[in-house]
Amino acid sequence: MEISFVKVNDNQIDQLVAIGKTSFSDAYSEQTKVEDMEIYLNNAFQISKIKQEISNAQSVFYFVRKNTETVGYIKLRWDRTPQPIKDEKSLEIERFYLLKNYYKQGIGAEMLRFCENYARDHYFQSIWLLVWQENQRALQFYQQKGFDKFGIKLFEFAGIYEENWLMKKLLITT
Repeated sequence: MEISFVKVNDNQIDQLVAIGKTSFSDAYSEQTKVEDMEIYLNNAFQISKIKQEISNAQSVFYFVRKNTETVGYIKLRWDRTPQPIKDEKSLEIERFYLLKNYYKQGIGAEMLRFCENYARDHYFQSIWLLVWQENQRALQFYQQKGFDKFGIKLFEFAGIYEENWLMKKLLITT
């Protein structure tokens, strides 16, 4: 199995939107009403919104490929840091999604290793992310990989505010 990471460019927005919608739905459809999922997906994955996100010089998207097939994607950004870690140079893993058919194949661990290497290569001290407190699979994965909870942040999903855990992993000690 060969896993690779390919930087997304402006000409691949349709592909990014498609994999974004499918992988997000894969991750949360069992705990979410169909109509709420549709509202979220139609808002979060608007072509114009994704174009704007790709053009942000302080973020980057990567497709995750298994052999030649796109099986997920990652979005990293460094233009915001939560208050509790505002004094650290920290990289956010804003989106970290894999298609359901590729769960439990070690690809998530490869994705996280890629994120950590990116952060180290760019001299970030830590990486952080948000995880929905009801997503036990993801919470367990991140905890096993050395992430610790450091706060709570509300996340708006289809007009409903849900508590999400802020989690981080320290990469470099000063």
